[in-house]
Amino acid sequence: MKQISVLPEQIIGLNDYPPLHSPKALIEYFEYFKNKDYSKIVPIPLIPIVIVLLYFIQDQRLSSYIRVFEKFISTHHVEFFQMDGKHRASAAYLAKRNIIGIIIENDSDITKARTLKDSGKFGIDNTFEATINGLKEHFLKHPKKFWTVAEKTEAMIENGDILGYMIDYLRSK
Repeated sequence: MKQISVLPEQIIGLNDYPPLHSPKALIEYFEYFKNKDYSKIVPIPLIPIVIVLLYFIQDQRLSSYIRVFEKFISTHHVEFFQMDGKHRASAAYLAKRNIIGIIIENDSDITKARTLKDSGKFGIDNTFEATINGLKEHFLKHPKKFWTVAEKTEAMIENGDILGYMIDYLRSK
């Protein structure tokens, strides 16, 4: 398990928006990122797209998603699928910071990552395969759409879900 710093444009965000599930969490994480208080930010689990695609291609139910994904990657330079941390990722973008992530590639990484967050669902299951299966099910129950964390957050802005002072901070020089 390796910790990395990644641009919001390099991560495929989860496609469960709208709605914004917790405006309060977004505000808290925005303040942490803005003030560079990284001690309060748990890294976001990320899986390289090449690994996810190997699993997705094997699942016939996802064949139409693969076509949409191929079109998406022809216009985007993405490297990872986000597994958790929707509010952290959007907050990082709004605060003009990179996203702090951990790369998950196998069961060993899963075991190490689970120690980072003691309570609640962390977006990863007990095994790597179960985690991938969870990601498959996530995409199957949502529209056939892929977007980066930056694009998803911009949609939140367009829909009026982001407070003005956060938008001002993002748009400032």
